[in-house]
Amino acid sequence: MGSIPGYILIMIDPNEKNLPKLNACIAHEFHHNVLFHNTNWNFMTDITVGRYLAIEGLAESFAASMFGEEHIGPWVTGVQGADLETARRIISKSLDVRGFMEVRKYIFGEHPMMPETQDFGMPFCGGYAVGYHAVQAYLRKPGISIEKATITDGDEIIKASGYIEN
Repeated sequence: MGSIPGYILIMIDPNEKNLPKLNACIAHEFHHNVLFHNTNWNFMTDITVGRYLAIEGLAESFAASMFGEEHIGPWVTGVQGADLETARRIISKSLDVRGFMEVRKYIFGEHPMMPETQDFGMPFCGGYAVGYHAVQAYLRKPGISIEKATITDGDEIIKASGYIEN
């Protein structure tokens, strides 16, 4: 967790599968830390699904740019095929949903610690994966770097990415 400026919390079960990804995970959380230190909006009330998708997609894209796509996290790589398309379809109708308590179910999906997500239909971590792929589509546009994208409004990134139809 890196959303509290000045602090990063990472809990892992160190093993041969996830230790090689530790640096990328730290980079992801560091990106959040810097981004949230430089925002002028209230995360709890002003966050939209589109903006939160961009926050997670930018952080993972930043990590991938530093350490390679082979080190991105399972919150992205674990959502593929039909699950990714389901997540994209659900999100495409909800980009303007606002407020963290509502938005979080689109990012985390059906999470065992969030009973309100049961039967919601969003695959676990579906928003992380959709956010990553949307930001990657945005970064493929000419002249767009991860650094430039980081200072661009998240709602604008998601809409301009062309990855999500609404």
